Amino acid sequence: MKNFAKLYTDEDMSALVATFLRSRGLDITTVPEQSKIGKVSNKINQKINH
Repeated sequence: MKNFAKLYTDEDMSALVATFLRSRGLDITTVPEQSKIGKVSNKINQKINH
């Protein structure tokens, strides 16, 4: 399966869901893996404020 999207999930999504999506061939990164729990992304913050 060719990746058509990269996913970035927040800490509210179960790690089991991320594991399942990876097993299906999706490119997924999680907030806990990036050690960013509780932090707001600057990119997300910019989109919210526009």
